[in-house]
Amino acid sequence: MVDSSCSKVPGFADAVREAISASTRAFSRIVTPDDDRGDFLFNLIYSTPRASGGAAVSLNFAGIGSLNPVEGSPFVRANSNIRLYCDNDARWKPSEQQPGWVQDKDNGMVAPESSLCTTARDSNGQTGNLWGVRFNGRAPRVGENARRFTITLCDALLFPGVPVPSTFLNTGGKLLDWARFVQRTGLDEIRGVLSFTILHELAHCFNVPGDYAYGWEKVVALAAPQSLENADSYAFFGALSILPDFWRYRDAAPAVPSRKRRARQQRVTSFSS
Repeated sequence: MVDSSCSKVPGFADAVREAISASTRAFSRIVTPDDDRGDFLFNLIYSTPRASGGAAVSLNFAGIGSLNPVEGSPFVRANSNIRLYCDNDARWKPSEQQPGWVQDKDNGMVAPESSLCTTARDSNGQTGNLWGVRFNGRAPRVGENARRFTITLCDALLFPGVPVPSTFLNTGGKLLDWARFVQRTGLDEIRGVLSFTILHELAHCFNVPGDYAYGWEKVVALAAPQSLENADSYAFFGALSILPDFWRYRDAAPAVPSRKRRARQQRVTSFSS
């Protein structure tokens, strides 16, 4: 379910659809035997061969790829396993039973106040800069699924100081012109894209409990089995499963001179000595 609070966010529906389609593409890369890029990306991001870790990861991506986003109503919400909000956690109010906690009466959940968009600390220890929050509802509730999730996409992500695209591809399926946007450091540039964070949070709803590492360098340095349970690893794999369809990539290792070039260099050296 997508709550009506997300209607104020430009491109939100497209970002949700892209997160789901990226998961479908990621699943395809994992299960296709001769997908060399899939092999390369899986080894790089999950620090283990696709043959040993791909089964569980592919099942999680298949689950995300099967989602059908619909706009919310009380009936739709009650029958949804995953509910997306863009209210910066405004629906949470002080708990009537537990001081220091807050409650989401619509979804029947309670949580520490320190876990909300406006009070939680991000990976750099900054208050109020969190991009997304995911909550679990496990208590039985009449007329609703016993196990349900809510995801809040926080204002720090939705309304950044510098505009960032909400998707990697435009509505026509073409890669956006990334040169128009502010450059960051390396591949961490893509973490500010809304569809990336949506995929990160959706991964938490499919047996991916960990936030062991954020950002490209820390993700690729993470060893299995933690990498196989790390939400940012899923988000990077999903994004990089679709981007190579449009980008060329190469090994950045120093080029090895050809045999003719080496012979020419040796002749120059012998003539000058």
